[in-house]
Amino acid sequence: MKISNVEFLLKDGRRAVLRNAVESDAQGLYDYLVKSAGETHFILREPEDCWAYSVEGEKELIKKFAENPYQMILVCEVDGVIAGNCEISFNGKSKLRHRASLAIALLKDYWGQGIGSCMFEAMIKTAEDFGGVTRLFLEVVEGNERALALYKKFGFEIVSHLPDGLRLKDGTYLSEYRMMKKLGE
Repeated sequence: MKISNVEFLLKDGRRAVLRNAVESDAQGLYDYLVKSAGETHFILREPEDCWAYSVEGEKELIKKFAENPYQMILVCEVDGVIAGNCEISFNGKSKLRHRASLAIALLKDYWGQGIGSCMFEAMIKTAEDFGGVTRLFLEVVEGNERALALYKKFGFEIVSHLPDGLRLKDGTYLSEYRMMKKLGE
């Protein structure tokens, strides 16, 4: 799946572009994955989990996404740096065609700059254009108030709760919430 590049200004005046990931982004995506894993416990991976990633693996993943009509990965690039990415996945099974799953993450340096809103606008439009999608789903970790506010801004509501869904290194348990947005209603 592809979108047209979306160029926009960040709140601090820098220029950004939201676009489909391409194979030449592999190093930047890898660097982003490793850095973002250490910036917050709201991401499902820890830095030590990044051993499973590689630049070559990122190239393969980007290629698979580009060839798959049911998935899309976008990156937001600011000054030559991948500031964040988002994904949307559709399902081809007849009983599940009405729904899509979204995921989003940003490097901490870019929080509060409008990137998340731009990503959500692009993913929602993609879902609407896909046809037949009436429900969007995503997950959010307890305490991630910034993300929760963004998701609610775009009409997502909490529909389920998984107590103790995550366990941090210090032994703290955090709940995971599933959120849903209805399209076209």
